[in-house]
Amino acid sequence: MNYLYHYTSLETLALILKNRTICFNNLLYVDDIEEAETEDMGKFGRYVYVSCWTDDSEESIPLWHMYTPNMHGVRIRMQHFPFKKYSFKKR
Repeated sequence: MNYLYHYTSLETLALILKNRTICFNNLLYVDDIEEAETEDMGKFGRYVYVSCWTDDSEESIPLWHMYTPNMHGVRIRMQHFPFKKYSFKKR
């Protein structure tokens, strides 16, 4: 099975477990502000919300450094496609 991994603080993990939710952030406020820019529509990222995960199963020191305070936190994992799949028949 394929997994996605997310580096986060213990405080954020506690909120994820308490609320049973994963928060999404506006693309304008992620680490790379250029991700919100498009060539033809300007800052279209203001309409897009993301949650940052990696599919690399090997732990990454740079990701620990970027996403956990003082490299103290957790790395959580979830299925690569955790969403329920629906199919519809055309009439």
